Amino acid sequence: MRMLFEPLNSDGHLRSLVYHDARLQMLHDRVIKRFDKVEDAAERVQAAAELLVEAYVRTVPLPSFGATFGPALPVFALEHRGHGVN
Repeated sequence: MRMLFEPLNSDGHLRSLVYHDARLQMLHDRVIKRFDKVEDAAERVQAAAELLVEAYVRTVPLPSFGATFGPALPVFALEHRGHGVN
């Protein structure tokens, strides 16, 4: 962490520059920490979504592609199984 005030500095402009530089550095550090928290939360949401899709896929059978068609699966469930629906 940077020093907010330079000790015994009589130059007000230099002191102001040092203060603002330190303040910007502290704000930058806070933004980086916040981005890390958001990224962690996004990873947890992604993992939960994958678990939800996997649970859904296990409970709904694949539709038959013969003469009779069963219930249709949502596109995300087919993509999750690696069918590559475009």
